[in-house]
Amino acid sequence: MGRTTRILLSGTVLCLFGVATFGHPPRMPVFGHDRFWSLVADTGARLVLLASGILLSIRYARLARADNVRTTHQNSVVQQVPVRRARELQIMAGSTKSIGAAQAKLFLLGVLNPADIRQRIVETYEPDHRTLRQRVSIDAQIPRHFLGRQQADVFYFPLLIPIKGNLLDNLDVYGADGASLPQLSYREYLQVAARTLRDILASGFGPPHSFPLSDDALHAEYRALVGMIQRRLPGPAPTAPDPADPAGWEGIEELAATDADQRSQRDIAAAFARKLTSHYAIVVLVRPDRTGRFVIRYEQTLIPDMDLSRKRDMLTLALGTRPIKLTIDLGNASTCQSYHLRVAGTDGLYLGRQELSGCEATLRRTAPGAPTRPHIRFRKRLGQPHAHFYARFFPVPAPGESPLVRFSYYEVPPGSVVRAAVSVVACLLLVWTVGIIESVGGPDPGTDAPAFLLAFPAVAAAWLGFESPSRRLLEGTMASRASLAGTTFLSIAASALFMAHKALGDKVVWSDLPRHFTVLGATDMSWAVLILLALVNASAVCYCYVNRLFLFTRLAARNQRDR
Repeated sequence: MGRTTRILLSGTVLCLFGVATFGHPPRMPVFGHDRFWSLVADTGARLVLLASGILLSIRYARLARADNVRTTHQNSVVQQVPVRRARELQIMAGSTKSIGAAQAKLFLLGVLNPADIRQRIVETYEPDHRTLRQRVSIDAQIPRHFLGRQQADVFYFPLLIPIKGNLLDNLDVYGADGASLPQLSYREYLQVAARTLRDILASGFGPPHSFPLSDDALHAEYRALVGMIQRRLPGPAPTAPDPADPAGWEGIEELAATDADQRSQRDIAAAFARKLTSHYAIVVLVRPDRTGRFVIRYEQTLIPDMDLSRKRDMLTLALGTRPIKLTIDLGNASTCQSYHLRVAGTDGLYLGRQELSGCEATLRRTAPGAPTRPHIRFRKRLGQPHAHFYARFFPVPAPGESPLVRFSYYEVPPGSVVRAAVSVVACLLLVWTVGIIESVGGPDPGTDAPAFLLAFPAVAAAWLGFESPSRRLLEGTMASRASLAGTTFLSIAASALFMAHKALGDKVVWSDLPRHFTVLGATDMSWAVLILLALVNASAVCYCYVNRLFLFTRLAARNQRDR
């Protein structure tokens, strides 16, 4: 937002608030009526000015928020790695003997075809305040033809391959015995990647484990290493290209191949370099048993995205509710043969709906080496706090698709809805009672007790709905918070109306409904409107409570067997 726009909006808002706030009440009659209606007209005009000022303030806040978001999300100045480091990596790749051929092969397989190593993945999510705690267990098996006669004691296992620029929060990696596993630094990871790329190219374009490849292969390797060592540049693109060489792997793709083996090695090397140009790997040292089996576990903290594109979502956030719909990415499903996803629900909520989306074309594909098309299954039973999704032979997502699982939760009765129902029913009864008494007329009771009684539902609504939120990720419902807000408004309006009737007395002739027509016995127009609003509010929240009660009862009474 520019400086001029900021000044104009600020000045307009101040003028509107000033005109609406200051000034004398009107002294001249309006519309030919007495001074009361002049006061009503003046008050209405002031309310319009206040509403306009509030709307402009919201507009100002949105523009300022956009500026703040741009400021807080500004990318830091990226100091790129000097390109000479690529030459050092290239020299190291041809001379180091600390990384064996079997280790390089396993690393390559873990980057390009992780499902050939990962047999089973169990992924568990636990909601915690604004975050999710992810726990993943991987059962892996190194293919026997990769082991050879001389099996290495330690292998470099690519655990995660995030996009460059993404940070992982609170990542902890453990072995089967619960002991922490060592992770390679970024520099060590690049050394493993460079040696792996050298082995691929050497098998097709030169003698194995030697530095002097052909001139074209050496140049292509250098270009690929330059792209792999570059950090992500500021901007929305999910890649980290070198400004002078935006696609380093293209040099490998342009290598001339004389036979099918060379073409195969060239394509593998190009795919490997392309992957590690836009991504980086978290590499863990693992020690498999004699059969090549090992188990690895890791935990990390995730911050789920909140979709606030709709106005209803903004209202939900403004009322203090938390999302009760959880969306989980199925990125790990295609990296193994058997995949389990479990979500541990929050106390007081039950699973009411579950669906799979974003994978229509993906499910029509067959994973490489899989005997059949993918098999997916949800735990069909609903009504419990936890969810379970299973997939077998899940293929790599089709271009343009991102498989997701969405779980919708509801409050276990009574929950916050019954508290809202008690408040709205109390509000209806009080407004109805006072409205009938005011419609019938009679002597002044000489007490302000009805005004305090009418304000009671507002106090109860605040106490029942907002007293001590637990700040869980999945919490609250829109229906309860909206009804409590409506109850507060209605009770305050009823109290103000009662005081207006008492203060003005016979000075104002209050409008009545048409003859022989009442609203629950009330004939006064103003009280009839409030009674109708209170009735609608009470009916809506009571219907919501009864509907959810019957739904939960039906789900809880289902057969325990998952059929």
